[in-house]
Amino acid sequence: MQARRAIRSLQNLRLSKGDLLAAVDAPDTAVDEVSSIGMTGRVFFRGGRAQAIRPHRLRVVARATDSGPTVTKYLKRAENRRLLRGGALVRQRHSGSVL
Repeated sequence: MQARRAIRSLQNLRLSKGDLLAAVDAPDTAVDEVSSIGMTGRVFFRGGRAQAIRPHRLRVVARATDSGPTVTKYLKRAENRRLLRGGALVRQRHSGSVL
């Protein structure tokens, strides 16, 4: 049953690497970029740490081929989430204070 739902969802979404997605129940501020699609149909996001979600829970916010100020905004949001997931925005000590 889950395999059929995954196949149907992937066919409807027509995902490509670089597409920007959000969960169906998430706000547009929680945007991620498609990295790959696993053998089980799970959609993996750029940034590693095996962050993935089942395709029936996703909606496309922007395609990899889209452009414009709205897409730029979503790309920045996806980048911020990717950096947080990868640990790049770690608190660092500077001059005795935490940034």
